Amino acid sequence: MRYLEVNLDPFLTLANMSDSPLYNPLNLLGFIEAVGVAGISYTNRPEYESLINITALRSMSKCRLNIRTNIENQAVQRAMSVKPDFITLVNLAEADLTVDPKDQMVRNLVETIQSAEDFNLVLRLKPEMRDLKSAYRLKVDEVELATNALAAQELQAAYTAELEKIILAARMATHNHLRVSLGGLLHKRLILALLEVLDVEFISIGRALLGQTLITGLEPALRELLAIIENR
Repeated sequence: MRYLEVNLDPFLTLANMSDSPLYNPLNLLGFIEAVGVAGISYTNRPEYESLINITALRSMSKCRLNIRTNIENQAVQRAMSVKPDFITLVNLAEADLTVDPKDQMVRNLVETIQSAEDFNLVLRLKPEMRDLKSAYRLKVDEVELATNALAAQELQAAYTAELEKIILAARMATHNHLRVSLGGLLHKRLILALLEVLDVEFISIGRALLGQTLITGLEPALRELLAIIENR
């Protein structure tokens, strides 16, 4: 079964820029819960701290809470303190937010999170076979494959090559009993193309959802994505 994860980052950015409560996560949560979204996520950035009440969000929602956390010890400790369901390690210094699972800092943080035994751990990775092998050796629970490069392709040959990389990486992860999710500049056309060839756990949507929300409203936009992703 595939599930929709709503990435709140674009909404938080807009709320920060406009100083408007309209896109505050607690105000969005009613719509998200009402239509049956399975997961919510946000990136643990200092500028979001005044915009999101995680304790309230956690108590009000039955969705899977996934906190995307930069590869630094302080950020990880901050994320662990609110006890999310999942922590996804990301690298804010990278345009696609992917981490290198061979990096010693990443390995140390994986060990820190796993030692707590309370969290499911996700690594956001490029769809490269060597990274999948490293993630398997680290015994993480899930990998999130970045689809940014796929979304950026304009030529058919390059698009096909990037899609093939994602397919192979996802199959290797599944073969090694790793859950697989996708995220990164996804929109409806890409989602439909990916779902024709892949079976993944969660598909994370942020910018495209915000864009459609500004046109149709949040609830219709969510229902349309749920119909596509969860085959309702």
